[in-house]
Amino acid sequence: METQGQNVKVPKEKIKSISFQLPPARAEFSTPEKTFERWRKALVEGNMEKVIDCYALMYQGMLATQMGQATEGLKKMQKEVEGTKFSIKSSAVKGETATLKVTRQKGEDSDTGDVVFVRENGEWKMLPPQP
Repeated sequence: METQGQNVKVPKEKIKSISFQLPPARAEFSTPEKTFERWRKALVEGNMEKVIDCYALMYQGMLATQMGQATEGLKKMQKEVEGTKFSIKSSAVKGETATLKVTRQKGEDSDTGDVVFVRENGEWKMLPPQP
């Protein structure tokens, strides 16, 4: 184990327990609405690290791989978001999950869909759209 910058070997029989401390929840993920806004801004800025951070942990690796392989896909997503107005019509929280009903409007085109969130370590994270 490492303590005060030095490695120390500890015999297994001397170890009583191992525990992990999670980092404190970040304010920018304190509501589904804040997470969604962070995602939208990060996408417009082309900050893929921030975009991926808005998703639930179990999907981050998969999304990072997809984004890394699909530079064209990222550019397409940025183009789609550019000039698109998002408005949150409603939100519903049930325990550790939440759903935002979001209307996406670009020019004359408009559609409304659900964005699903899950609470992880006190932070609201998005789930990818389910087919």
